[in-house]
Amino acid sequence: MQPSTLMRLGCPDDYSESVLPILVKLLHQQWPNLDLQITCTPSNRVKLMLDSGHLDPGIITRSADSEEGYFLKSSQGV
Repeated sequence: MQPSTLMRLGCPDDYSESVLPILVKLLHQQWPNLDLQITCTPSNRVKLMLDSGHLDPGIITRSADSEEGYFLKSSQGV
């Protein structure tokens, strides 16, 4: 049996039903023994937790002109 890989992922509630399930599925396909710990909190808090090393990856809302991170999805505001 292979040891599990721990990943601490942050995600705002806004994306917990749209982006998160797709990402979790892809992560588990890549690492079958993944121990995924998910924290749902607002984007600004996810960013603080990323910067302080309390999360590994995080899904956050960013401004359209930002080059930070990797682009996952675009949605139009209401």
